[in-house]
Amino acid sequence: MKPTILHIIDSLGIGGAERIVHDVIHGMPDVAHILVYLKGQDEWNDWPPQVKGVHCLGMKRKGHFFRAVRRLKRIIQAEKVAIVHSHLYWATMVARQACPSHVKLVTTYHSLLYDPQNTAQYRNWMRWLDRLTYRDRMHTIYVSKAVKACVGPQVGISHRETVLHNFVHIPTKIRPLQPPNGPVKIVSVGNLRPEKQQMLLVEAMLELPPSMASLDIFGEGPLREELALMITEKKLSHVRLMGHDKEVLNQLPTYDLLVSASRFEGFGLAVAEAMAAGLPCLLSDIPAHREVAGEGDYYFDSGEQLSEKIQWLLAGPDRLSSFAEKLRFRSKLFLKEDYFEKLRDVYLNY
Repeated sequence: MKPTILHIIDSLGIGGAERIVHDVIHGMPDVAHILVYLKGQDEWNDWPPQVKGVHCLGMKRKGHFFRAVRRLKRIIQAEKVAIVHSHLYWATMVARQACPSHVKLVTTYHSLLYDPQNTAQYRNWMRWLDRLTYRDRMHTIYVSKAVKACVGPQVGISHRETVLHNFVHIPTKIRPLQPPNGPVKIVSVGNLRPEKQQMLLVEAMLELPPSMASLDIFGEGPLREELALMITEKKLSHVRLMGHDKEVLNQLPTYDLLVSASRFEGFGLAVAEAMAAGLPCLLSDIPAHREVAGEGDYYFDSGEQLSEKIQWLLAGPDRLSSFAEKLRFRSKLFLKEDYFEKLRDVYLNY
């Protein structure tokens, strides 16, 4: 009989962690899967036959926590689950309370939860709850060394740790290594939140006329209205908000340059996938970006420096091709086959 793995996550929206869960389930047809989420709607809804069930625990607020724990306990028992794999904060807290000692519990940390810059999302009491509920028998996966350095010491994790970089999908088309024909098409991918700093990207476009460059921003979030107002007020006809698009990966090769201005990242999946698609990248100088892209002239520290970097790249079209070639080669560090080999090792040799 196939072993049963239960994946639990806060929601099934369109995001980086959700996508990894989605891709892991699709990539492991030889085991049975149960998918559990705390709240919201299932925005994927394309689960393969190896998924035995999809359950929403209905945890719409923190007061529903213990009800969610009881429901998860019943699912684990009824489905004879062998491994529980939790993703994101509240799903992990629920899993730790519900998972019996004979069931393996794996947790993936996807972001710099307790970075001082991340106080808008995570408070000190949440860190203490994480630390209080952690046990040495649990196995911890970090999506990057940067996440391990941030989270591990704060939670007191020192046993059963694995750094497992997210894997990238190779798009059906790769951007050719040639200078752009016309204005440079710039793309940015990420939730529209303050830490992603899309405002900085829009401001940089004030220095670049439509004859030189355009910018498309993929993603949704609380800053959409503010960004739209700024684009309208500044008459930036060459900047567009594209919303969510599940097929953004296959659109990347139609662009000439990816820019990410994040203040912090857990891994930077959009950057890694742009690299694999053959795009040159300009990136904010943060540890996760350097872990993904390696050493090079790809980094900037301010909006002014970003504008200067873009203009420097455009002044020498061969520079774009040089960036693209180096980054595409580096993207081979994040192959799907390597990811699944390491994940299976965690599951089997817990």
